[in-house]
Amino acid sequence: MGIGTLLFDGLSLGSIYALVAFGFVAVFKTNRILNFAHAPIGVAGALVMTSMASDGAYGLSILAGRNPLLLLRGTTVGWVLSLLVAIVCAGLMGMAVERIAVRPMRGRPAFIITTVTIGVSIVVQRLMDQAPISRRFAVPWGLDVARVFGVDVKISTLVPVGLAAAVLGGLALFDKTGFGIAARALAGDEEAALAQGIPRGRVTGFAWALAAVLGTLAALCFSIAGGGIGAVSTAAAPASFFRAVPVLALGGWDSYQGVYVAGVFIGLVQVLSGGLLAPYTSLLGAGYSTILPYLIMVAVLLVRPNGLFGQGTTQRV
Repeated sequence: MGIGTLLFDGLSLGSIYALVAFGFVAVFKTNRILNFAHAPIGVAGALVMTSMASDGAYGLSILAGRNPLLLLRGTTVGWVLSLLVAIVCAGLMGMAVERIAVRPMRGRPAFIITTVTIGVSIVVQRLMDQAPISRRFAVPWGLDVARVFGVDVKISTLVPVGLAAAVLGGLALFDKTGFGIAARALAGDEEAALAQGIPRGRVTGFAWALAAVLGTLAALCFSIAGGGIGAVSTAAAPASFFRAVPVLALGGWDSYQGVYVAGVFIGLVQVLSGGLLAPYTSLLGAGYSTILPYLIMVAVLLVRPNGLFGQGTTQRV
């Protein structure tokens, strides 16, 4: 495999890591917790998409064949509309989890809220494992390739790259809106923000919805990483999502820009090391490319506990 192909594969993988990390950051900025329910909620949204693209029944036999979007099955317009429906459903799921399971825990220690997300994760994971929905996921561009800088690259490889960059740009613009400023104020100093009348419930609900949408996009990207046709795996999703932990550690738990840079870096390191050092596998050991990001994470945390781009915490005494 040429160096050009490895670079694009690494950039694509790093962009998917960034999408996952964006969702973690969105929740951490408002709740100061690691959201263990991120992966199963994202997979739930992805399964809505696979259902829309197959029987349109959302896993309920009573709805089979009743979805009007089935009239557009096999068309790009129908695929895009199905994706929009899946995104909306994922956002609603995220908001529901925040409202039902997380918001009642407001004021409790962070580790208790984190434990609640673990419980939510188990419940949602079990439901997704048993959902009677086709896991198969195909994209309109299939196995088409594009020539970029003299390298033939699969469209499925390029999509996460453009998607992560677009999401980062959208988050930067959102930060300049009134709601975005309110979210940053709540993340920076909750007491001062509440004193100014900032609606904490609406901000945290939106953050969970955003995380669910980003998790859905990441799960779909993971499913087509090898080409234009793949499958959404409920079993592999948690491990795939938590591979983004080194990205969060390097980029900072509260920095979208930081985790984007860190995600691209980790993706490139993982793919390039796996490709260029393959002849030395017997010496380095199987899975060395997967372990390398965690070694980098430990080295960075020893010097910068808040990551390279994260903000240090302050305490009032």
